[in-house]
Amino acid sequence: MRHAVREMEPDAVIVMFGGNDSQDMNEAGRHLERFSPEWIDAYHRRVGEAMDILVRGGTRVYWVGMPISRPQRFREWCALMNGIYQQEAETRDAVRFVDCWTLFAGDNGMYAAHLPDGQGKRRLMRTEDGIHLTSAGGDRLAALVWSAMQQDFDLRFE
Repeated sequence: MRHAVREMEPDAVIVMFGGNDSQDMNEAGRHLERFSPEWIDAYHRRVGEAMDILVRGGTRVYWVGMPISRPQRFREWCALMNGIYQQEAETRDAVRFVDCWTLFAGDNGMYAAHLPDGQGKRRLMRTEDGIHLTSAGGDRLAALVWSAMQQDFDLRFE
């Protein structure tokens, strides 16, 4: 990330991390069990460091949270990590947390595989695992991120 930001000097960066982060980690030679208090502290530091790297040079960062998922355990992990992303983003003016949790929930607030697309047609938004996005789901998420970016930049298609 350091190299890319320095080399490309972007005005904005969109990132989405976390799908594979729900595992134990090693830090300074210590084994940290996933979601233990020590793990959460280390994850906070790592997320903050990543945000600090990305905002260097005036870059605006759009940190996209994890969407609601079908598997309950994964859903709980994502909710915890989203809280970390949001807390770290709130301490940095140039980072905006883009919350997409409810974007992929049905009217009842729970996971929904099928949702309306941009034209109102019900489409499959998630793959069979209940975690990954389909192309239609990616389009739905991109529209949310685009909307957030339009609030910060003068973005128009002519």
